[in-house]
Amino acid sequence: MKTIQFILIFVCFGLSVGQAQTQTQAQTSENLPYRSLESFQSNAQMSDTLQYLEYNFCERESQYVGKTVADLIKDIKLPHGIVSHVGRMSTGGDSPIVITGIYVGIKPFSNEFNELIDYYVLIYFSDPPLADDFIKVFNREKDSGTMPSKTYDLIKDLKVSHVTSNPNIIMKRKKMQKAQENKESN
Repeated sequence: MKTIQFILIFVCFGLSVGQAQTQTQAQTSENLPYRSLESFQSNAQMSDTLQYLEYNFCERESQYVGKTVADLIKDIKLPHGIVSHVGRMSTGGDSPIVITGIYVGIKPFSNEFNELIDYYVLIYFSDPPLADDFIKVFNREKDSGTMPSKTYDLIKDLKVSHVTSNPNIIMKRKKMQKAQENKESN
């Protein structure tokens, strides 16, 4: 009987420790501080910028969930614009078609080839706008480095539900590292 009591106490203690560790990990990601681009130090500007974007907007995603799109966009602090949008088709009946998220692209710093042209932060909305309303104001203005005001006005007060990055960024980072290694070896 004492063995059973000991096992039960041990199991309860183990569950409590596991739960405390899970809460600590969640609190840690919620409390990650915003870091400036200058705080990322490496030999390559591209690598620094990619790390800055990945850390501040993907690893710190919980900082933006429930806040407005304007809050997140204000923190990007690099030339940017909407590259594309993510839509959800009607599920039938009278369900409207909505825009569930946008890809905010980071613009290149010069006219030369730049790996950042394909980098984007994907922002999903908690309260998506109607596709018809979004399409009326959507304008890429690729070369301006700014988000068109009509598009911004439509999305700025929408709440963020999820933030992620370009799913191809891992492959891009590997290519950049390899190119940097090749440069250094030559």
